[in-house]
Amino acid sequence: MDIEKKRRRIARIAAVNGWSVAVLGALCLLCSLLWFNAAGILIGLAAMASGCMELSGRRRLKQNRQEARRRLAGSQLLLLAAVVLYSAYHLLLVQPKEILMDFPPDVRMQLSQVMDPKDLQALIAKAIRILYLSLIAATVLYQGGLCLYYTLATRKLDRAAAGLQGEMVKR
Repeated sequence: MDIEKKRRRIARIAAVNGWSVAVLGALCLLCSLLWFNAAGILIGLAAMASGCMELSGRRRLKQNRQEARRRLAGSQLLLLAAVVLYSAYHLLLVQPKEILMDFPPDVRMQLSQVMDPKDLQALIAKAIRILYLSLIAATVLYQGGLCLYYTLATRKLDRAAAGLQGEMVKR
């Protein structure tokens, strides 16, 4: 594959992913500000920073600058760390009883008629574990995979570019 074609492919992936993460981060931040959720505000800011960092890496990649690899891979690691910390916060600190108390009183009343409150809390705790452990697993796979892709693909670009320069010098 030709170097410029590969570079354009990586840049396209970075553009789509970077803008997606930045926009979702902004929406998360906006919603969290409306309901003043501190953890949501932090995850929104981290996602926006990650998206901007990826777009910055894309610009550097298009300029053929060496630090593009660190920016692109680093943006994925930043988002991965933020999501893992956010999920760990919910797994360790958010109590099912607190979640149940956030439900409107009439919903709590209806739920208590269907299920024992302790069983309901156990169900909520299980749902929280499944949700956030799944989120961690998906994030590790996606962001970790994209970090690995950016690292390996840009390394190949650098090697191919160095090989071309070496051939030009020999001529």
